Order: sequence, then structure tokens, then C-alpha cells
Amino acid sequence: MRRGTLALCALILLTANAFAQSAPATTQPPSVIRVRVVYTAAGTGGEGYQTSLTTVEPTFVVSELKDSPYPKKWPNRKQRRSLRKGEWKKLERAIDLKVLAAVPSQTCYGFIDVYDSCSTIEIDLADGKQMRIVFDDRKVPGPIGAVLKNIPNTPSLLWASTGTLSRSSGIHELSPSDIFRRP
Repeated sequence: MRRGTLALCALILLTANAFAQSAPATTQPPSVIRVRVVYTAAGTGGEGYQTSLTTVEPTFVVSELKDSPYPKKWPNRKQRRSLRKGEWKKLERAIDLKVLAAVPSQTCYGFIDVYDSCSTIEIDLADGKQMRIVFDDRKVPGPIGAVLKNIPNTPSLLWASTGTLSRSSGIHELSPSDIFRRP
């Protein structure tokens, strides 16, 4: 009887020890639920759109052109389309949260008749946090450029605003000079 009890205790201890030594849970970075890119031209003084906003979520992309000083000639435009297979995964792979956290956010100043390109990338995470980086789109930091290259666009909206349609691979290659017209 003692041998049976001793064997049972040894089996229980071995089993408990095996569970206790299992690999510790690795902390995964929170998943990305939304990416927003805003190009703003402060103080351009010209006609055209002052703001371009692109929002990407797992199932769709929305592009907006707005804030024209001449709303009758340049009305606000908005277009939404579904993402193609793999576009969201490609964008997620391009986002390295640790590297982006190290990119310093810049200060943008808007003065009359001085072109100041204030651009922002915002990344919303599933845990409710948001990463927001302000940058000069004339000197885009490498980690932000990697994300921007993978942002899907809505070509017909861009064509309607600029009069040209890039026959690129569908990658967001829009720069402020494509949107903001100076006299």
C-alpha cells in the first residue's frame, strides 16, 4: 500500500513539475487595427486641397481630400474601397512598432506664404493605445517610408484631384506636391 501511495505521489509531483516548467508566455506586440496618414500643407496660399487623409483598416481603405480655400472649385472628396487579398497583411508586416517608437516626432509650424509640410502617421492598436508621429514629408524617416510604401490607395480619387493617374502597383505614392497646388 505504501509503495502504491509513494508511486502515486511521485507521479503527481512529476506531472505538476512538467506543467510548472512549461515555456513562459511570450508577450506579443498588440495588433494594429487602423493606420491613418495625414498630409497637411500649411501656408501654401495656393488653390487645391490643404489636407489629404488616408485611413486603412483590415477590410477597407478610405481616402479623403479636403480643406480647399475654394470649396466650389475644389469640393471635399472621399472614396472608400475594399482591400484586396493580402494588402492588410502586407501593411501589418511593414509596421515595426519598436522601430517606429524610436522615430522622433517633429514640430510643424504654419506661416503665411511659407510652405511647411506637416504630415502625421497614426497607428491605432488593439489595446486602445495610439502611436502618432509627426514628420516632414520632404525628409521622410526610413521606418515611416517603409509603412507609407505599403499603404493602399484609391486611384480614381487621386486621378480626380490631380488629373493624372499613376499606373503604379497600387502602392500609395502620393506626395503633397501631387495634391497641393501653388499659384
